[in-house]
Amino acid sequence: MRLTADFLRDPKNPGNKVEPPAKPLSVRFKDSAARLDRFYRVCAMSREIAEHCEDLDDWRRDIAFFSEVRAWMIKLDAAQREASGQPLSAEVQRYLQALAASVVDADEITDLYAEAGIGRLDITRLNEAQLRKLENSETPHLVTEALRRLIQQKMREVTKHNVVRNESFTDRLDDLMKRYMLQQLTSAQVIAELAALAREVSAEARRGERFDPPLSHAELAFYDAVAHRDMAEAMEGGDDTLAKIARALVKDIQKNLSVDWLSREPVRAKLRTRIRRVLAMFDYPPEEEHAAVDLVLKQMEIVAALWAPAAK
Repeated sequence: MRLTADFLRDPKNPGNKVEPPAKPLSVRFKDSAARLDRFYRVCAMSREIAEHCEDLDDWRRDIAFFSEVRAWMIKLDAAQREASGQPLSAEVQRYLQALAASVVDADEITDLYAEAGIGRLDITRLNEAQLRKLENSETPHLVTEALRRLIQQKMREVTKHNVVRNESFTDRLDDLMKRYMLQQLTSAQVIAELAALAREVSAEARRGERFDPPLSHAELAFYDAVAHRDMAEAMEGGDDTLAKIARALVKDIQKNLSVDWLSREPVRAKLRTRIRRVLAMFDYPPEEEHAAVDLVLKQMEIVAALWAPAAK
């Protein structure tokens, strides 16, 4: 997107070599992208569009791409004026205000993988030569953005039903990108750390295999809910005991499943009692019980959509 923005703003671009009252290409693009963004927000939730537009997802990605390019152009315009000591024009200020209010999801923007030089590269299995190539890229910002999106995609795939791990990986990724934006990390450093995080996220899918017997994805999610705050060190039997608690929770939940299991407060109160009973069976520390119950209930809400339809 940065390359696209640079191309549209380039004074040497024939589209920008126009005489008044004609508008240069850069201005025409920003105006058109702004109108498109407004029209999209007006009709985005229309049922008729969802029913009759078969390629709606493609349109959304295109609209998001145009919006992101426009955002880059606005930021570059503002940076150029500030660098030259000029005040921000009313036009740029309006763009920035509109940008701040934008509801277009930046994660829906068209792929940058090819543009960033990543292509179909498996970032979870990078060798040193491939990593050095990414770190020395002529477009490090594009590489960083592409890696971030690849990680988010993998996170959604392997942790979408695990509330604890999803929040943990999301927080770590957000913190990493914040440090990069604050220039606490160089492009090479953030690319290296993103690649390491990508490998860790990829290994997440196989983490349950280290238990004996292995934990299913559902059991692993409840294991994480009761293993918070280094509970393995506080529990007799450590990880093995926590794994037994997770298996017992899943078994109890599935056995007593009802259609309205989380829809009413009396049901939630009974669930809390059942969870405490399971924890007590394994001598779970009472001072940690409240936080564990809350996390287990939160995890139940995630799997409810998967399990509730099978309820009798």
